[in-house]
Amino acid sequence: MPFALAQHGRGTGYNPKVSWAEFRYATKWALCQLMDQRLVRHLKINLIHLKPKSARAECEGIRIGDNNPRTFKVHVSNLPTHRRKTVLKLLFHELTHVKQYATGQLWDHETMPETVYNGRTYRRGKNMPIYKNQPWEKECWKSELELLERYEKMVDKPDF
Repeated sequence: MPFALAQHGRGTGYNPKVSWAEFRYATKWALCQLMDQRLVRHLKINLIHLKPKSARAECEGIRIGDNNPRTFKVHVSNLPTHRRKTVLKLLFHELTHVKQYATGQLWDHETMPETVYNGRTYRRGKNMPIYKNQPWEKECWKSELELLERYEKMVDKPDF
C-alpha cells in the first residue's frame, strides 16, 4: 500500500500562510526524516485542520485508526493568527507522535488506563507524569525544533 495523505477541514479561519500543498510536502518530508521510508509507504495520514471553534488547544493530537494501526488522524490548528513556523512546529510535533505509534515506541492500552513508552508502563493517575514531563512529549518538543530548523534550511521560501 503506498503512502496516502488526505486533508480535511478547510473552511472559515483557514490560514493562508501554510497552504495545503506545503502541508502535504512538509508531512511527507518529516515522516521520511523520522522513520524508514519502507514504513512510511504503509502509512495513511488524515491531516485535519481544526476550525477556530474546535481548537481547544493548538494541536489536538492523533488517533490510531480502529482497524489499521498504520492509519492516523493528525489534528493541527491552522488559525489565521498563527505564524507559518508555529503551524509547521505543531505539525512536526504531531508527526513525531505518528512515528512513536507506528514504530511501537508508544502505545496506549485499550482496556486499561495505561500508556507504554519505550517499554515502560505509565498508569494514568498513578505514575503518569504531568504533561510537560511526559518523556514522549519531551521527545516531540525536541524533534519539532530539529525538524523545523532542517526544513527551513532546505525550503527557503517555497513556491507552494
